[in-house]
Amino acid sequence: MSKVINELWADKRLRRTIIIFGVLGFLLRMIFIPFTMHNDILHTHMFASKLAYQGIYDIYGYIKVNFYETLAGKGLNYYPPLTYFLLGSFYVVVKPITSGFGNWMETVTQMSMLGDRQNYLELFSIPFNQLGYYISLMKVPYLLFDLLCAFVIMLYFKNAQESVRAFKLWMINPVVIFGSYIFGQFDIMLAFFLLLSLLLIAKRRLNIGMLIIGCSTLLKPSSLVLILPMSLLLGVNLKQAVKLMLISVAPILLVMLPFYISTGNYVLIAMFPIFVVKSGASIIDTIEFTIGKMIFITCYGLLVCRLVFWKKARYNLSFDGWKYILCVMLLSYFIFYSPVHYFQWVIPLLIIGIVNGNIPRKIYVFQIVCLFLYALNSRALCWQLLLPVDPEYFYNLRSLPEFMNQFLKWGVVMRLARLLFYGCSFFIIWKMMFKPEIPEVADA
Repeated sequence: MSKVINELWADKRLRRTIIIFGVLGFLLRMIFIPFTMHNDILHTHMFASKLAYQGIYDIYGYIKVNFYETLAGKGLNYYPPLTYFLLGSFYVVVKPITSGFGNWMETVTQMSMLGDRQNYLELFSIPFNQLGYYISLMKVPYLLFDLLCAFVIMLYFKNAQESVRAFKLWMINPVVIFGSYIFGQFDIMLAFFLLLSLLLIAKRRLNIGMLIIGCSTLLKPSSLVLILPMSLLLGVNLKQAVKLMLISVAPILLVMLPFYISTGNYVLIAMFPIFVVKSGASIIDTIEFTIGKMIFITCYGLLVCRLVFWKKARYNLSFDGWKYILCVMLLSYFIFYSPVHYFQWVIPLLIIGIVNGNIPRKIYVFQIVCLFLYALNSRALCWQLLLPVDPEYFYNLRSLPEFMNQFLKWGVVMRLARLLFYGCSFFIIWKMMFKPEIPEVADA
């Protein structure tokens, strides 16, 4: 770790590159932070802020009492406890300098309790300097975790030049910028937990690494699927594999059990969202997701069996933990519709693959293009992201699909883009797991 830092500090050219891309990345983030948002950020921070402004620790009991008709009773999504504790702790720290924010969040809460969408634009009727401040405040935790990701991904590499290439790819990454600062979701926090666990595992701190993976599921349950294969991969025998699995599960049980005792199934929905098993919006979507779930189950089972076989055959494996985390997370995208911010989970892993020469940069770029083509599918994900600038104007502007439909059947383009996105995932999984490695020259 210190060797890489010393090399970066000593090399004037590398140091200048870090400064240039650091400033560029920071400016790209600042452009969007106060001006854009999706209403999901209100949904998340509305509950998280209750810890600081109303002293509410049992958020699921609060949801049970106040949001049954508009949220819990309909099986709509909310998040595991660590999401609210981390964001809530941030508001506890900044509460002295956030005059008015708690009241604004209470207005959001009252609208959500009533299911009041007709008066949604009234939230943006306050002076813009105040509104921009509130929106920026909600995104500050994302910026902190974003910078931590940039730091950790640099530490992952033993070579200073590789660290700089990874830093460049991170700071100008469109998925990170859109997901965290335009859309305003907190998936960057999950990306950090996975990246930190990977760094610890690479340094053979297996127990702590697997503990962090377990903690990551308390942000979003998507990383639950990592526990079994990573335990099998890292355990030198069955006993150690079981030990690592128990270490991962321990924080989940310790945190979830008290909430389950007090609120029952309300907290379980946070860990096992109903939308994972629901049908799609159309017959075609339902068929697609059914096939996707079959693909996930089959490939996940094959991966687990392969790991077990390797253990029995006692192969002397060189450890590449990032490959397995990447493959399993890419498989998870076959289970449900994946918006742009979900792809932040694997961006650090893809960057590692590009810098190592294991993943072609063209595939990485093409997959991101396909992601944006199919995911920007509604007004809420297009011009309505600019509601803070001018609510009345941007609320009624046509979405990208609506605009493009006058030229061609954009729904066909979107579905094709999604299939190509899946194809890229398959290619990467095949290349990581089965194809003999021929390292490529990585230039960034």
